[in-house]
Amino acid sequence: MSTSLKLVTRLSPRLIAGPGLLVGAGGMLWFAGLEPDSSYAGHLLPAMFVTAVGLGNTGKQEHTEGTAPVHMG
Repeated sequence: MSTSLKLVTRLSPRLIAGPGLLVGAGGMLWFAGLEPDSSYAGHLLPAMFVTAVGLGNTGKQEHTEGTAPVHMG
C-alpha cells in the first residue's frame, strides 16, 4: 500500500491536497531557478522529485475523492 493511499484513508482531503500543492509549487519554483549550465543530478533531479511527490500525493487524493460513491439521503 502506498504512502499516499494511507494518508487518504486517515486524513481529511484538505490536509493532503493543500500541502501537496504547496510542495509541488515549491518544486516548480525550483525549476524557475535553473540555469543553462545547471547539473542534472544537483539541480534538475531534486526539483523533479519534489514536484512529483507534491503533485503525486495531490493527484491520488483527488482521484480517490472524485470516484468515491456519493451517498444520497
